Amino acid sequence: MTIGNADAARILNEAIASGTLTQTILLTGPAGSGKRRLALACAEKLLDDPHGRAVRGEHADLLLYDYGDEEFKVEYAQALKEEAFKSPAEADTRVFVVCHAQRMNIASQNKLLKLLEEPPARVYFFLLCENESALLQTVLSRCLKLTTQPPPFPDALGELKARYPECDERTLTDVLRDADGYPDAAAALLESTDDTAVTELAGACLDAMEKRDELGLWRRLSGENLQRADLKRFLDMLARLTLDRLRERRDDALIAFIPTLSRMREMADGNVPYSHIIGLFPQYFADRQER
Repeated sequence: MTIGNADAARILNEAIASGTLTQTILLTGPAGSGKRRLALACAEKLLDDPHGRAVRGEHADLLLYDYGDEEFKVEYAQALKEEAFKSPAEADTRVFVVCHAQRMNIASQNKLLKLLEEPPARVYFFLLCENESALLQTVLSRCLKLTTQPPPFPDALGELKARYPECDERTLTDVLRDADGYPDAAAALLESTDDTAVTELAGACLDAMEKRDELGLWRRLSGENLQRADLKRFLDMLARLTLDRLRERRDDALIAFIPTLSRMREMADGNVPYSHIIGLFPQYFADRQER
């Protein structure tokens, strides 16, 4: 199980154990911060589910609403409201988990106000939200509000190492920082990286440099906004392809680029912004023109 959210988990577990849990809970945090996992873990306890079906999202009395990037429309809110008054199928409790609650439009939020204020007995609502400011104050006032928190960095890094043993520690450290310390968010970044795209970008840059096409190079790079981990992968690939081409043939332009590339990699290690690092390319061309 993913680590983290210790404070929120403690508050929720204590309230469940004492029977004092508020029926409407708002969990706020960035994507990949473990909100859904935490809500399902609570559902497992509330539904007295010893077989882990709630955690897998398979329990009959767990209702999960996840419309992704789609707006949570008023008809969805109406359907949820009607469902909330139905009897449980197995347990004596029902749990509703609404993902991306910030996507509820105003009409949807207003439709649910009364339900969130006075839920049916033994019905619990978990609203998972990436942006609390998108919710009406009247909705917020009806919730127990908890915020996610990442685990200690060494623990998070240890989990990533276990999940991605093929990745070097520097890459995992960089991507974990990009993910604000959340292992699930870091995993999503790792799984979304495209080595083919990084290799293609590095090759296109070298082609432009060999042709002394500064404008073409700048257009290509200015259209990118690489995450820190991807930027380092790009620079590593650039170094690898540079050496490969120099093994095939001597090229003064590429030889002259090596000191600039070394400086770029040092800056990336120092967490210098992307725009400052690629700003060394124009300096490289300027130096070449002076020779």
